[in-house]
Amino acid sequence: SNWSPIIRHSLSPSCFPRVAMAAMKVTLFVGALATVGARTFQQRSLRGISVDVEEGKGELNFGSDACKCIGFQGVDGTTVVNIGNDTDYYITFPAEVGSYCKAWDDGINDLHCGEGDEPGKGNGFCGQPWCFVDACHCAGVKNPPKLVGHMMKNTVYKGMPLYYSFSTCGGEDLWTAGHMEKECTNAETEEECNAVPEDSCDWGDTAWGRKCLGWEAAGMCMELPEQSEWGDHDCPCVGLNGANTTLKVEDRTHNGDMGTLCQIWGSEYDSMCPGAPGCDQPWCFVDPSNCRIADKPQKSAYFPDATFQGHQLHYSYETCGGKRPTVEPKKEEPTEEPKKEEPKEDQTKQEAVEGNQEDSEDQEEIKELEGENDEGPPFDLDAFADEWHEEWRHH
Repeated sequence: SNWSPIIRHSLSPSCFPRVAMAAMKVTLFVGALATVGARTFQQRSLRGISVDVEEGKGELNFGSDACKCIGFQGVDGTTVVNIGNDTDYYITFPAEVGSYCKAWDDGINDLHCGEGDEPGKGNGFCGQPWCFVDACHCAGVKNPPKLVGHMMKNTVYKGMPLYYSFSTCGGEDLWTAGHMEKECTNAETEEECNAVPEDSCDWGDTAWGRKCLGWEAAGMCMELPEQSEWGDHDCPCVGLNGANTTLKVEDRTHNGDMGTLCQIWGSEYDSMCPGAPGCDQPWCFVDPSNCRIADKPQKSAYFPDATFQGHQLHYSYETCGGKRPTVEPKKEEPTEEPKKEEPKEDQTKQEAVEGNQEDSEDQEEIKELEGENDEGPPFDLDAFADEWHEEWRHH
């Protein structure tokens, strides 16, 4: 589908009324809708993507190259997920849950996937790998992606509802039919599809046949505007916004929304703010492999081990219309010559000779330092930006 309404991107990142979306469907039916661009789905061959990681962790699998996993790997913290169906039941997963293919429930989901549970550790859906995906860029897999729905309510990626997929990881979806009563794919007729709450589904011809799917999985996706809270169109923000995630950096904790969209994050999270360079500027995390703006993003020193689809996590002020922090280089103060101490009257001749030798060596070293500092130190703006973020890490 090639349509790109602006309406959805003007809504709050945590709430997308389906009434507005229903109005869009009517508009699509009666005529063309004004757009800010067109999305072309790329149909590519199904082959796994993986990267080598540190010894002991093995190789991370990011799913099919036409339906990649999304989220941050290598971050410390937790994500709380509601796995209940009729009643709420919350499970605490690692913060990186769903960011790559893994049987995430196995041994963690204490309602179904522990020893003695049903189906039990290693059995049924517990042993099947899955990950979160961008439904607007998910093709060529056996089964369509599904909405996370109540499990991570109001969680979005680039302004779109979050989806999950077993198929992109080569797994079998043994979860959805029995534990996601209100998921679109469980509807077998158009009437059942239209009856799904919140008007979250669409019935029609899809890449997987005539089915009931979530809007984005059905192909009704929109292009990001040239500039929005999700960053520049050519360098979009990445990360899951609205998830119940807590990130930990040494002895500090942060809301998992940090850096997932354009915002002045420093004022809320940096103990040096206000006052430090960059505190009043918006920024977000970006994927360096998908950033085509003139000012290249910088590596995150605050999360040095974090990656996105195997690429080291980067951040950008420019994609948010912000300015990278700069300061004037400080002038070095001239080094004062230390005063020579006169030898004491009772100092032996040998001590006086040694003292004079040390004074002479000190003078030579001072002269060398003064010579090095005549022109002042060179100033590297990129190095300063990295140093500033590293300083943030220790406050």
